[in-house]
Formats: sequence, structure tokens, C-alpha cells
Amino acid sequence: MPYDIAKFCLAIFERTPDEVFDRITHYASAHIRCSMRTGLWQQACDLAHKYESQFAKLPDDLPFKHVNLGGIYLLWSYMRNFMCLSDNVFDFDLYLEKFSRCCGQPESLKNHPNRVRVVGPWVIANGSSKKGMPEEYIKAVSRASALMPGIFSGFMGGEEDLAIGELMFYKGDLSAAETHIAKAVMKAQEHRQYEIQHRALLYYLRLCVAQGNYIKAEHIMKELKAQLDESEYTNRFINYDIALAYYYYSVGLPDNIPDLFKRDISPYSHAGFFENFINQLKIRYCYLTRNYPPILAYIQEMKQRESYLFGRIAMLILEACIYYKMKDKQKAFAALFAAYETAAPNDLVMQFIELGKDMRTLTGFALKDGSSYKKIGVIPKVWLETINRKAASYAKRHAHILAAFRDVNSAADGIAISAREADILRDLSHGLSRAEIASSRNLSINTVKMVINNLYNKIGAENLADLIRIAVERKLI
Repeated sequence: MPYDIAKFCLAIFERTPDEVFDRITHYASAHIRCSMRTGLWQQACDLAHKYESQFAKLPDDLPFKHVNLGGIYLLWSYMRNFMCLSDNVFDFDLYLEKFSRCCGQPESLKNHPNRVRVVGPWVIANGSSKKGMPEEYIKAVSRASALMPGIFSGFMGGEEDLAIGELMFYKGDLSAAETHIAKAVMKAQEHRQYEIQHRALLYYLRLCVAQGNYIKAEHIMKELKAQLDESEYTNRFINYDIALAYYYYSVGLPDNIPDLFKRDISPYSHAGFFENFINQLKIRYCYLTRNYPPILAYIQEMKQRESYLFGRIAMLILEACIYYKMKDKQKAFAALFAAYETAAPNDLVMQFIELGKDMRTLTGFALKDGSSYKKIGVIPKVWLETINRKAASYAKRHAHILAAFRDVNSAADGIAISAREADILRDLSHGLSRAEIASSRNLSINTVKMVINNLYNKIGAENLADLIRIAVERKLI
């Protein structure tokens, strides 16, 4: 539900007489949902308690009572799912247990509107870096999954496997991750849990990049595209755009990323809401195009509010790489140390490794100069060496993906470059420096560097001479 619509509807609910609640199906749960969507968490909790007590007074043989209570408890479970990012209390299964009791009246719930499970940008909704907390969340998912009877038996289909796979992925156990993610895809597809299936396929895509397997990555993209045919899948188009954005981020083609992700980073009322899922891809677009200020501003805001553990680690790592690129080594080391401290209790390493060449460079700096920043903290040498080595290996496999993508696409369609890319390529062939190109074309030096980097990726060149030679051969200039 878009924020502005929720806010508009909330004003209507607040003007509606109290006695309406027992005449309109799902009135109460819609009221609670609008409060959640606008970030009024305490009000949403108060409404849930209020409506629960009011419906409890109705006769037990009234189907209207059970379908409305079911809606309230389902939303309450989501509310607790979101709020556990802040309070680290994983009790959402208790409200699903109450929901399951309402399922004892199957006829009253068979047309319930919330038959598809919605998950956030990350499946494990844990905000704590304390050792073992991700596993505690998974236990709550396991308890909740076992509670879904009858027509809702597949409501969380694949979610437990996906949560385990997600954790194994971030721990760097890619074999175990793939096993669980494959199970999650199969179960989610069987039970038509499209959101869970989408998140599982996104992790599969990341596994393909980590393995350097271009053919499998293309197969996963076809599976994601196939979800567009599921007419009852409300978020299918935006979720497919999210998949495209991640795919083109992975192959280093920012121009191909859908326009939505090139816009400003969105304000968000909660880290688990959809606009923040979109933000994660906007941030990656900014990183790919070297537009660092929006990323740093987002990170500063994130540090002051609720956040997913995995999301916080990812942002701290990006912060470290950005400061290093900006030649602020002290801030770079401080951010790297904060990322290490946040990830180390649960042995989370993959988000470091996925930065490939950038992380290899950053950890190389930390290994060489880390002793200069002892006042900030000490990152174990063995950890830095391990991440450095694995990031270097990841970079090589990632290069296989890039090369395969270039080979397939250049063979199929030729190399397509934009007018700006053609102009800058021509300037390079005439011997102009980056600074001279920026000045003559009234562009920033960073824009010129970004365009040249895109040209290297598209054309598959290793150096400037190679770039110009291939461009001439392909008649690009």
C-alpha cells in the first residue's frame, strides 16, 4: 500500500463511527494496516488490542468474528515481525498461533485477502549482531510455519529454507546455501508464495555470480521473468525490475538498470517496507556510477534507526570502500572495523567478499597500514587475509560473468554505445585526457570516468590502447 494512500485512508478511518467495526469485513485490519504503513506503530498496537477485545465479545458461532480476528492476528504477526528489528523479541509466531485458531472456521477464511506471505528486503528480520540471533529468528519461523493449518498450510512455504539459505550464504557456505535456496524455490512455487520465491531466486542469482556461472544466471533471470505471468502476484512487475537492477549491477551496466532505480533514494517509514527494498538497488546504482553523497547520507540515517543486520553490514562495507576511494583512509578503516565488529559474532563474510576488487584493495590497505589506526580498533590479520584472498577469487569468477555477458551480447546484437559514449570514445582516440574531455564537454570528471568505465565493460578492453583498437575494428568510431 503506497504511503500517501495509507495516510489518506487513515484520515477516513479516524472520522468513522466506532460501531462500524462490526458491520464491515476487514474494516479493523485495514485500519491497523494503514497505521502500520504510515509508521504509527504504537497506534497500530493499540488498535489491535482494541479491536481484539471488541470482536471477542461477539458470538463464537459468527463467521464474521473469526474472519476479522484472523485478519487482525495476521497483521499483528507482521507488526511483530517488523518491530523485532528494534526489540529483538521474536514472538510473531504467537500471533500466527492465534490466527491458526481462527482457521478452525475454514469457511470464514477461504476468501481471506492475505493468502500470500510478504517478506522484506532480507528474510531474517533480525537487527542484532549478538551471536546466535539469526538462528533464533529462524526458530521462530519454524514454529510459525508449523502452525499454518488447512487452507493456509502453504502460507510460509519455503520461508524456513530460505532463511537458512540466506544465513548460510552470508556465512560463505555457498554449497549449503544453494541446497536450502533450491528447496525454498521449489516449496514457494508449489504453494504460490511469489514473494518468497522471488527472494530465493535473487539469492540464486547472487550464487551464480559468486560461482562465475553465466548460463545458470541467465536461467534464473528467465525464471524471474516467468513470474510476470502470475496474474494474482501483485508485486510482480516491480519485483522483476528489482531483479533486472541487480542483474545489470552485477554485469556492470548502469545504463541498463531500470529508470526507477536511478531516482533519489526514497524516505522510508520502516526498513522492512518496500520503498527501502528499492533503496537497496538505488544505492548499488549510485555506487556503480560513483555517486557517493546519497549513499553516505542514507548510511548516516540508517545508523540512527532500525535496520536489518545484513543490511547494516552491507552499508558499513560500502561506506568503508567509498571513504577509501575518496582517499580518507582513517574513515575507511573506521567503517571497515565497524563492519567487521558487526559481522564477526555470527561469522558473516559474504558481503565483504562480494565487493571483489574493491574489497581486495581495501583489505590490502588494512593489512599494510592497519597498525596506524590501533586507536580505532584492531582487525585480526588472519581475518583480513582470508577476506582479501576470497575477494580476489570472487573478482576472478565475477570477471567470467562479465566476459560471458559481453561475448553473448556482442555476438547477438553487436556493441551498442550511446551518443555520449561515442563522443568520449572519439576524444580518447584523439589523445585527450579525462580532464580535457570533462572541460571540453562541460561534464564532471566523475561522469567522464564513469562513461569510460562503462566503455571498458561493454567493449571488453583491458587498457586504453585495447579500447581504441577494438572500437576502430568494430567501427564504433
